Amino acid sequence: MYDQKYRQSNRVAGMKYAIRDLVVLANELEQKGQKILKLNIGDPIQFDYETPEEMINGVCDAVRSNKNFYADSLGIRELRSAIAHHEGQKHGVTLRDEDIMFTSGVSEAIYFLFAAFTEVGDEILLPAPTYPAYSSLATVFQTRVKYYSCVEENGWQPDLDDLRKKITEKTRFVVSINPNNPTGAVYSERTIKEMIDIIGEYNSVLVSDEIYDDLVLDGDRPPGVASVSNDVPAIVFNGFSKSFLAPGWRAGYAYRWDPDDKIADVWEGMKKVARARLSATTPIEYGCLSALQSDRTYLSALRQKLRKRRDLVVKHMNDSDLFDLATPMAAFYAFPRVSIEKISFKNDEEFVISLLKETGVLVVYGSGFGESSVTKNHFRIVYLADEETLNSALSLLIDFAEKHRK
Repeated sequence: MYDQKYRQSNRVAGMKYAIRDLVVLANELEQKGQKILKLNIGDPIQFDYETPEEMINGVCDAVRSNKNFYADSLGIRELRSAIAHHEGQKHGVTLRDEDIMFTSGVSEAIYFLFAAFTEVGDEILLPAPTYPAYSSLATVFQTRVKYYSCVEENGWQPDLDDLRKKITEKTRFVVSINPNNPTGAVYSERTIKEMIDIIGEYNSVLVSDEIYDDLVLDGDRPPGVASVSNDVPAIVFNGFSKSFLAPGWRAGYAYRWDPDDKIADVWEGMKKVARARLSATTPIEYGCLSALQSDRTYLSALRQKLRKRRDLVVKHMNDSDLFDLATPMAAFYAFPRVSIEKISFKNDEEFVISLLKETGVLVVYGSGFGESSVTKNHFRIVYLADEETLNSALSLLIDFAEKHRK
């Protein structure tokens, strides 16, 4: 028995991150010789995708020219100017360099947000399903989480009535993930505007995670909140991991849209936390600058490849009466529902762990994505893999479910 004074803190003891936690078991099985088909993490570089050459050249040039110094804590100014121009062009707004912050992935930006904007016991609202980093950091910072539901039968659009029921004067911020991880949903412009109206009524802040906005597979890119929020302040997250195909670079950014300077103090707090960690990786910043200065001709082919792979998942799920799937419209995730009542498992977590052990197919159980009343009996599939791998994994998954049919 270990000495109690050496135990981990309570705030970390309760922390869960289903996407990565399952990898521990998968690694153990792999070390024993089992082949694992990994459909669990949204990392394009693990499959047949390559980081654009101009980004790589930008990093190499920076290293060779000895740009290996500590950067400004908010990011090199040239990069922040390029981000301001990039986001401004997309959304038809004007952003200032000082309202841009380059971070070591969006995950670090989320950490900065919680550190600067929440006290113990504060209340925030997350969508259900949600990306687990938000709920995990809420645990660490001892923030009270309430979930507003998204409706599967309506393409996982937010339930605005539920949002209105859950929000209060105590709500520090409301998170929107659009396009959504894990569902692949794209929220309509009308939905976004109505969310903003509700948030404005309670003098709260919208936190908008828009990292998949260049990976909309059907229809148009959703409007960024900066283009429709009017006087409701927003903190927006985006980055280079997904549509720029550079996940391991840990390159993200945040910006504030705050015409009336309502959250200037919060932003200053985030800057303080950024200064405490010195800076993000300087050569990486130059690579990202090169990316934003390129024409990104690869994007069309990338979306076409993802669309074909998405359609494979939809077909497999639709061919079985044991699964239901709202067609994902963006990103590279699908969030099917498994008919637990028809198979010999008590819940989605048991289903996913048994699937992994028996077949080597690794997906993530739905209840790891927030509010269980919404996410239970679901699981997330990452459809980045090549078509042969996807077909093989999906066939194994369906055969497994059939084998365990009651």
